Amino acid sequence: MGSCKLLTPMSYVCQQSEPLLSSHLHENCVVRLLQPRVSVPPICDRIIELSTSVWTQLANNELIYFVSKSEGITILCKDRPPIDIAVQGVGKLGIHASCKGSGKFALFQTHSILDMDTAG
Repeated sequence: MGSCKLLTPMSYVCQQSEPLLSSHLHENCVVRLLQPRVSVPPICDRIIELSTSVWTQLANNELIYFVSKSEGITILCKDRPPIDIAVQGVGKLGIHASCKGSGKFALFQTHSILDMDTAG
């Protein structure tokens, strides 16, 4: 106990000469995916379960989504009553430039799209 430090009258912290758990022998898939690599390690399952919604903004006021459980989206447009829709699974949602959308975990802002005719 000479190399140990006293924490409390009955508790010591001692330096280990050997690791308690080898990270190389017991690496899990998450640890391996966080390391730089070119392919998915063989210990990793190819199926991933996502419990939260994933929304990705595309061009032209479109979004792609993955929603594991049905999720309500409210579309708000100028001079129109709100529209409630339900999305589930994987898909693409387009929202008109004068509208906004909101869901349980996301707010969707649109942008005006300008078309310029340069011919002429």
